Amino acid sequence: MKKTDSELIYYTLSGEKCILNSDKHMEESLTVILSELSTMRSFISEVIANLVLKEKESSVDDDRSTILEACQLLLQFQSSFGKLLPELYESLVNTISQLEYGRFCFEKKISTGTIERCPTINYDKDNFLILRDRLFALSLMPGAIHLHMDIRLQVICSYMEWSTDKLDAYNFTLNAEGFRLILSPK
Repeated sequence: MKKTDSELIYYTLSGEKCILNSDKHMEESLTVILSELSTMRSFISEVIANLVLKEKESSVDDDRSTILEACQLLLQFQSSFGKLLPELYESLVNTISQLEYGRFCFEKKISTGTIERCPTINYDKDNFLILRDRLFALSLMPGAIHLHMDIRLQVICSYMEWSTDKLDAYNFTLNAEGFRLILSPK
């Protein structure tokens, strides 16, 4: 996972490479992110179940206490992550649908050279950014770091930031008047 100047590259848990911030593939990016969040939740549960099994099979007290400590960290992470997911899913879907609409209006305005204002794209930017901050805080939890999910969650946070920047840019263009004159002076 890395962020370059032009591409936000994400590697799924199954190893697939995706470019998240592609204008042409916004819906696919959203599908990848929602799928990954679901897979992460399942993965956390599997790891906890495996640790509980190991703890029951272990006969050494030191091993058992280490395993129980790891379980505690993962359970804390799982609880926080699980509480955030429903709101995060809904917000991502709403914001990306607005982003798709914004792109459509932007392309229409560019192609027709419309001079008047277009409707502004409305979404709850403050809530979206709060969710991004909460997701980033989750990425710093010991449970996320232990499972190597910290970077994955941070890339998703970067994607959320890219989405808001893109929506702001669309809104600026859609609200601009005299756009044709700026684009092609005659």
